[in-house]
Amino acid sequence: MTSFELLAKKHPDQAALMEMIRDAFPPGQFLLSKNLQHWDWEKVTTGRCLGVGLVRFDEHPLHPAVVVSLQTDKKHKLPLGSIGPFHDTDDVSRALREVSFTVADDYFNKDTANKISIIGMPSPRLLSLPGLEARCGATPGTYGARILINDSRHGILTAGHVAPNEGAPAYEGPRLIGTVSATRHSKITAPGTPTADIAIIELLQQVNTHPKEQFFPEGTGEDGDLVKSYGAVTTGRTSKIEMILPAFGDPQEETGVLGNVMLTTEAISTFGDSGAIAVQEPQARIIGHVVAGVPATSDYEGYSVIQDLRYQLNQFSARLTE
Repeated sequence: MTSFELLAKKHPDQAALMEMIRDAFPPGQFLLSKNLQHWDWEKVTTGRCLGVGLVRFDEHPLHPAVVVSLQTDKKHKLPLGSIGPFHDTDDVSRALREVSFTVADDYFNKDTANKISIIGMPSPRLLSLPGLEARCGATPGTYGARILINDSRHGILTAGHVAPNEGAPAYEGPRLIGTVSATRHSKITAPGTPTADIAIIELLQQVNTHPKEQFFPEGTGEDGDLVKSYGAVTTGRTSKIEMILPAFGDPQEETGVLGNVMLTTEAISTFGDSGAIAVQEPQARIIGHVVAGVPATSDYEGYSVIQDLRYQLNQFSARLTE
């Protein structure tokens, strides 16, 4: 069961409301976002819907939220949870109309109005960067969890955009360690179709690519969980899962969609960390891999995008192994 499936099972009413809202806000849809003075934004231009998910922030209970990618002339970007929730039906309708004409006044009622947020945040970015130790083909990132392929062959996972071409050689530093045997990412997926961002590196031998890393069993992330990432550049940083979405805008393609992701309150990754394992604390279980995010800056805490491990493994005949 993926993180979103688990959340939906525990909160079926909220998940049903989220699905209704998502029908009006498909990921990748460009939004009309001007005349937003009542939010006190300056010179808001254009953006797009990144997705609709379930969020819990501040003192508010779990509820659906429309995640909006916005570009402004401000250096300080809009942090997660900066908008909403709304407590008035007219306020919700007006706010949503101002970012999209697809929602009518009667789409919401008094029973749902106080359960919806609009969250503005900068668009996610790919976290791969040339010149790092862990690399695959021409695009370096981070190697993640160890796996068994068809219960027989040893492999290791990384982000699909880090290893985009099947059959390409895989290296760690100057050492050839294997071959890209399978990959999934938005560049090879039909536009608008949720996809995994994951690749299998089939190892030439049982190469120790993480000599200091202990084995972590599989787990499922839930909202509010603490999670720690182990990237090639940033490692051991911890944050909280603040939002879980069944689909989220992919930074690789304007029409691309990542399936089953978790967003952290603060960035636990930076450029070069794509493919890093994300470990639930204190249970010490792998819940997914870092696939995108916005690194922290001096004036913004950033966020990381973690794709659910079970969703990723379901793409292949693979399982975790020591």
